Amino acid sequence: MNIKAKILAPFLIAAIPMAAMANDYTLKVSMSVGEKDPMFAGAQYLKTNVEKRTDGHLKVEIFPSGQLGSVEGVQEMAMFGQNVAAITDSGRLSVFSKEIGVIGVAYAAKDYDEMKKIVETDLFKSWEKKLEKEGLHVLSFNWFQGSRSFMTNKPVNKPEDLNGMLIRTPGSAVWSESISALGATPTALPWAETYPAMQQGVVDGFEAQLPATIAASLQETIKYVAETEHFQLMTALVAGEEWFSSLPKEYQKILLEESSKAGAYASDITNKNIADYKRTMEEDYNVKFIPVDKTPFIARAKTVFKKLGYEKEYKELQDALK
Repeated sequence: MNIKAKILAPFLIAAIPMAAMANDYTLKVSMSVGEKDPMFAGAQYLKTNVEKRTDGHLKVEIFPSGQLGSVEGVQEMAMFGQNVAAITDSGRLSVFSKEIGVIGVAYAAKDYDEMKKIVETDLFKSWEKKLEKEGLHVLSFNWFQGSRSFMTNKPVNKPEDLNGMLIRTPGSAVWSESISALGATPTALPWAETYPAMQQGVVDGFEAQLPATIAASLQETIKYVAETEHFQLMTALVAGEEWFSSLPKEYQKILLEESSKAGAYASDITNKNIADYKRTMEEDYNVKFIPVDKTPFIARAKTVFKKLGYEKEYKELQDALK
């Protein structure tokens, strides 16, 4: 080693720990919906602001249309420490925090405003915290995807019209039991497989929100939308607790703040564009919207709270809203 190298060596060695402190981190955000969906726009908003506030040291990569796998699969990856996050629903999270599943029961909330109030209560936040013990960390629970209704090729005006109809829905118990109570036969399919399933007649219909339907071009496969609005689909952006805890405290704070802002941004797009989505489906695809009487559907849904043991949680949420 020459004299210059000997002189510089201690300084180079001393500099290594400081360089190690400037670690870069990457979060891969997964969603089942496509790039035309407001959730994708929300994720882009998240990416821009997180990377700006961390000078690019915390990067956000976005994977729409289930590119990283199923929502359940990505949740599991997160639980085992991988640098992934999923936009997921209360039904899928109820496997790890049972109480949180109550908002996934049909007609748990009458509209977006009521659902927004529910997820902001201290009670609901306490249920979110339980997920951390299971290896999941809720970054924000305010990604509103819209009201879900039945989309079919036969008109549906009342629950009895759904009898014998095979309806695609996510596979969690709160979803399946709700759809069954409303009169249909639920069948679990990945969202990406719904289009070919409709084309091939594997299912008779599906239940979904308008933004996701258009993003997946599923309006091409239906003739009717029964406006039951049975689910107010408020979803969460959830990462792994192990990965989240590995971030510097300042990055944790930034990620939580920007996730909340991004969820609000995506929700705002959803709500502002609902009328346009409906108009597009009616005028460009001749889809007929049926303004059903929700009363008999709501009556049937009440049985699900009891069947799944959610009567206590539902009452607690209603009390929390007062």
